[in-house]
Amino acid sequence: MNDTVPYRIPQTWQWAELGDIAEIVRVQVNPQLKPRDKFNYLSIENVEANTGELVNFTPSLGKGIKSAKIAFTTGDILYSKLRPYLNKVHLPIFDGISATDLIPIRPLGRIQREYLGYFLRTAFVVEYANQKTRGIQLPRLPVDDLLKLPVPVAPIPEQGTIVGKIEKGLVEIRAAKRALRKVRDVIRQFRQSVLARAFRGDLTDREPSDEPAEKLLEKMRQEHRRGSEERLQMKAKDPKKYGYESQSMDVLRLGELPRGWVWTTIAELTDSSFYGPRFARDEYTQNGVVTIRTTDITDRGEIVLNNPPRVPLDRDQIEHFGLRDGDLLVARSGSIGKCSIFEPLGEPAIPGAYLIRFRLYCRLLPPRYVLYYLLSPMGQSLLTAAATAVTQANINAEKILHFPIPIAPEHEMRRIVSRIQIAQTGADTVEEQVKTTTASTTLLEQSILHYAFRGALVQQNPEDEPASVLLERIRASRTAMGRRENLKRFWR
Repeated sequence: MNDTVPYRIPQTWQWAELGDIAEIVRVQVNPQLKPRDKFNYLSIENVEANTGELVNFTPSLGKGIKSAKIAFTTGDILYSKLRPYLNKVHLPIFDGISATDLIPIRPLGRIQREYLGYFLRTAFVVEYANQKTRGIQLPRLPVDDLLKLPVPVAPIPEQGTIVGKIEKGLVEIRAAKRALRKVRDVIRQFRQSVLARAFRGDLTDREPSDEPAEKLLEKMRQEHRRGSEERLQMKAKDPKKYGYESQSMDVLRLGELPRGWVWTTIAELTDSSFYGPRFARDEYTQNGVVTIRTTDITDRGEIVLNNPPRVPLDRDQIEHFGLRDGDLLVARSGSIGKCSIFEPLGEPAIPGAYLIRFRLYCRLLPPRYVLYYLLSPMGQSLLTAAATAVTQANINAEKILHFPIPIAPEHEMRRIVSRIQIAQTGADTVEEQVKTTTASTTLLEQSILHYAFRGALVQQNPEDEPASVLLERIRASRTAMGRRENLKRFWR
């Protein structure tokens, strides 16, 4: 290691490069040779960022593991060299095999695995890895640079004491993180509960002055007739030759509704619908009309634009494809269940090819009422059940238009939307507090590691064998092993 040290450490400690005190395990295993055997196979996705804990792990059959992997043991540390900024470092408690980007590091001599493993999770190592990373789409830390990582080596007895102190502190922090994860689950359940109660009529009281929903529905049917007649006339067709019929429904099967409510379909709330237009990749430009994609819609039904694609359109195309305030957007492919209500962006926008646009009778009902219904447990189950899949889930406009929906009197629907928004805002506040607290626990964890590897977490014992002696012993052992290997090759 060079003479420049990253930071000051106690006198009994010594800096070394990772390659001086550990080796990279390179033993490969081909699971395909034992297709019926179960392997403890770990991929990068099985390691949680920062904590290093296992997630979504189950043993895999050899036939399902497509290429050769690297063998690891309980004496190794698994370090993700792919996207090292995610800080994925795992200390396995069983032998197994790992993806080639999740490399096993085996400490030498008496270097404690836990001591080295915790050091590899420090912000110092993440910063070092970020500086050495190569590649843009799949950034990786080269193994040669990993082996040059500076490591502060403490005397062996102190390593054990440091590990004990770290683990004591992390037990409480991780208990707090688990509790915060439970709070996030409770928030999700609360949001769904609010939506479910809203469409049972449990969020609002009935007001005697409210006009029954049946009368509102009749107004929308009249609007629908007028719209249909205008479109027929534009096509030079005689509206008298075309009838209008409302869709029949099995009300008994759908269930009883509160007084003044009525069952109807999405079709009777909708003036028109169309599929977002599809454009070739070379048609997109830097300065065209914004195209909203399914990826721009959150699970909560909000539109969050992230560098959306743009297409050049003339005035007539914008008039035809352009979105209006209150338009309902529903994903028709892939992300089934995603929905949103369009609100003006200050510039024209159109729906992407995987979205269906429904133009609601916004003058007569609040568009978010329909959105919240589709996001509710009932709405989501309708969307999921109606989707068909061969290679990717799909749903069409016709099926959505036939979805049953309970509508309340107009003023009550507006009260429902208001109550939902108040509840969601409260949930947002709690969720933001949970995020802030979770970030604080991560900072606290890093703070413990920061002081631990600067010798500030425990007192030094001057009677401990200094780290320099330990490092010299490791060097001597590796030199002797190299000589034995040379002799073996000579006598072959």
